[in-house]
Amino acid sequence: ITVRIAFVRPFSDNMSDDKGQAENIQDLSGFVQGLLQQMQDKFQTMSDQILGRMDEMSNRLDELEKNIGELMQQAGVEEPGKAEEKSNGGDEPAKPAEQIGRA
Repeated sequence: ITVRIAFVRPFSDNMSDDKGQAENIQDLSGFVQGLLQQMQDKFQTMSDQILGRMDEMSNRLDELEKNIGELMQQAGVEEPGKAEEKSNGGDEPAKPAEQIGRA
């Protein structure tokens, strides 16, 4: 990012000075708008990258869960949630530990 500093002259009665000041203000305004647009573009790019990485991580976790489930089936081990359902009679899903004491 390049930074350009514009010096604004104080107001005067001379018309040529007023035009120069107006041009300086317009230049400064254009510079600030350009800088803000650059920042917005960079933040949007970073946001897109972060969301893309989160989606990728989600896909990896889903694949990992699938692979763990397959390995557990091959080993003859039941998943923890399914073992609890069988101990409840299988009619209703297992209750979280905090609800068991209240039931």
